[in-house]
Amino acid sequence: MAVSFSIIIPVYNKERYVRQCIDSILDQTHNDFEIIIVNDGSTDSSREILDSYTDFRIKVIHCTNGGVSTARNIGLENSTKDYITFIDADDWVNKDFLSIANEEIEKYGCELLIAGLTKVSDKHQRAVRSTFNIGKIGATEFKDGFVDQMFSNEGILGYVAAKFIQRSFLENNNLRFDPNMRLAEDLAFWISAYKQNPVTAISGSSSYYYRQGAENSSYSLSPQHMSQFDLWTEILETFTSPHTDGHQTVLHKLRGIYEAHFLELNDIRYSNVQKEKKMMNYRLLGNKEISGESDTFFQKILFGGNTLIIWSYLKSRRLYHLFSHR
Repeated sequence: MAVSFSIIIPVYNKERYVRQCIDSILDQTHNDFEIIIVNDGSTDSSREILDSYTDFRIKVIHCTNGGVSTARNIGLENSTKDYITFIDADDWVNKDFLSIANEEIEKYGCELLIAGLTKVSDKHQRAVRSTFNIGKIGATEFKDGFVDQMFSNEGILGYVAAKFIQRSFLENNNLRFDPNMRLAEDLAFWISAYKQNPVTAISGSSSYYYRQGAENSSYSLSPQHMSQFDLWTEILETFTSPHTDGHQTVLHKLRGIYEAHFLELNDIRYSNVQKEKKMMNYRLLGNKEISGESDTFFQKILFGGNTLIIWSYLKSRRLYHLFSHR
């Protein structure tokens, strides 16, 4: 029995790309789908382009700018079909994108299908997919291989794109995007889903075309290290076991996030450094193995030094960069 798809597209100032995106979906060989487009307060001609479509399968929702996570959540609230998939407005898909997904969902009886994608830039394109074996994958195998997949396949398991998840599974587990996250909100959403152990299958398809370097990307480049630290701590606790390579890999990642938080502080007044140190120390409670080693000189200062030493290092580093770039 064929399945139906809700395709959710958040749009913010994508006038250059959104027609290609929508037209590629309307050209699908599998016809049981709806397109839910959430215009997230665009200020270019995106609104006019979206309103020019009259296909009954397209639902356009205009809202004030609230960010990509809010837009995707609005799309979820308005979805009605069996499976959900997300497509960004500057990407596009092959005409067999949905038909392949339909065949594999029927074949494997999965609640979540993870496909690959093709990254496209001005100079080249390349397919990227999980290196798990194609087909249904057990929960233990998925958990044991998660960290390796995240670091060896460009983080494909954390991309919002090229995945199909059963709408009833999302509803039953109350899964939504966190509107307060501005970095790796995709990964946070999928981590929440993976923790619920959906029946999962891996696809060999890469029919989703992921445009790199598009203007007006829908995500913010704000570091948001605190949310990143919490997210990777969750990965450490959920997807790794002590004394394994994956565990050590995530510990290195956490130390790097900790370090970057201080190195990229805009305000390095002593009082602010002291506040940030207290906040990070609170996050380290119960995770003392994170500070058990140091990967860099500055990490040794962070984990072993007091606030005055940390502040002095940041101050001298800032002055060095100021004078060296004159």
